[in-house]
Amino acid sequence: TMPTSEYNQALPWLAKRAAEDPRFVLGTIYTTYTALTGLAPLDYPTDAESPTYTSQLDAWQAQDALFTKIGEAFVLTDYNLKTVVSGIVRSPYFRAKNAEEPLTDELLAEYVALGGGRLSTPERLARKIRAVTGVHWVRPWDLADYLLAEYKILYGGIDADTITRRLTQMNGLMAGVSLRMANEVACGITAYDLSLPSDQRNLFPHVSLDHLPEGASGQSVPDAIDDIKTNIVYLHARILGETLEIDDPEIERTYQVFYGTWKEGIDIVANDDGAAYLTWQCQARVNPATQEDLPESQVINQDPNYTVRAWMAVMTYLLSDYKFLYE
Repeated sequence: TMPTSEYNQALPWLAKRAAEDPRFVLGTIYTTYTALTGLAPLDYPTDAESPTYTSQLDAWQAQDALFTKIGEAFVLTDYNLKTVVSGIVRSPYFRAKNAEEPLTDELLAEYVALGGGRLSTPERLARKIRAVTGVHWVRPWDLADYLLAEYKILYGGIDADTITRRLTQMNGLMAGVSLRMANEVACGITAYDLSLPSDQRNLFPHVSLDHLPEGASGQSVPDAIDDIKTNIVYLHARILGETLEIDDPEIERTYQVFYGTWKEGIDIVANDDGAAYLTWQCQARVNPATQEDLPESQVINQDPNYTVRAWMAVMTYLLSDYKFLYE
């Protein structure tokens, strides 16, 4: 109970006592944990009849033990928040990446707070697009970033006025925005990147417009396929942060996206001369970052080999991947 003599200093009086309460330490850890992982701390399990109750209890006890250890260090370092950040970042709750084998229901319940990922905010995703592709996803008429303008709220962001709580789980509308982003960024950057000298490209340093998986008579071209897969390995590393070998099943799946798109498209072009032209927005006519016209020698407005659109399909496939949209 606050003495009447402290009424004029009510907030400092309360703050001192709040900081002395053991729950202040735990509250600080909870807040920092959620900020860093995107997950709420585990609740104490209450359904003793659940078949995974023991595993849920083990998970809660493990997390509680870590929070207690971090809290003790937090107090010993005179409430230095860096201690809390370091403790969480160095823990499995931040660093866990993958299980070595399929998990049983019991293990899934026990490891529920490990791994996974957090949905990128509109601001973070906008920066990530720029870092990976070299350009922002912008409105061409004023170069405003879509994720910081009309899609900011639709993608779970806040305006710090009427909307103050971010969405942390993908919904149907947000999924639609992410798919549109993947399509439009792939459309806007692919031909432009291929129009640059290979040593200046962010995305396609190992291939050219003439790298075709099959010859005119339908025979495989092993050297071209190897180069295409090498570039796919590069894209997986650049976009998804994955270090994969060229014979990895994931690389083969992505290659099939390229090959299937190319195979279907090359047949269309063979029967329709007009199909060789790229959609206006997908042509390499301007620098996507500045909207300045490109030199005539650099312009790509046709795709007779259908390789630009095959690489666009790969870019859409990777930019819409969970590992790109989540951290």
